[in-house]
Amino acid sequence: MVYNFFTLAVAEATQGADRPAWTQLIILVPFGLVIFFLFRSQKKQASKRKEMIAKIMVGDKVITTGGIKGTVTKIKEKSLLIGVADKVEIEIVPNGVGMVLGGEEKSDE
Repeated sequence: MVYNFFTLAVAEATQGADRPAWTQLIILVPFGLVIFFLFRSQKKQASKRKEMIAKIMVGDKVITTGGIKGTVTKIKEKSLLIGVADKVEIEIVPNGVGMVLGGEEKSDE
């Protein structure tokens, strides 16, 4: 039974061999364009994120990827110290920053 299925599949594939080769390009080109634009948008987002992380300064209010809000108190070589409450600081890697809210702003909290 399996042998019959494969022989039928091979027979059908060889029957369509009389089509011009450019017809296959009609199918492949749109897929290539979609993949190109997907990679392009991901690259743009990655460069924006890298730029955002590079611009972090002491005093910026940030939200971590875990949802913790705080203010950057110190920037080390490979980490950031974030003050989350009075006399409470946590140390995170820069990639843990999800969003930079800005500098010394007064909030309604």
